[in-house]
Amino acid sequence: MSAITGVPRSAVTAAAVARIYDAAAQCMWMYYREHRSQLVIHVREYREVILSDLIAGVPVETAFAPYRRPVEPAKPLRRAA
Repeated sequence: MSAITGVPRSAVTAAAVARIYDAAAQCMWMYYREHRSQLVIHVREYREVILSDLIAGVPVETAFAPYRRPVEPAKPLRRAA
């Protein structure tokens, strides 16, 4: 038991882990919503990988970097005759 709160340490740890996981999931969702059009279609398959990176402290842009679509070059303009 924790001497200060009287709550078992495992319960405090589980609650802290849940808060960290929820915060990472919220951060991931906000980034996904704003950048959906720039990400590959199957990014949802990598949810747990992205979450584990975010929990480890990786910035959200870095965590999503491998799942961005390649930038397509602009189409050339037609010249007027």
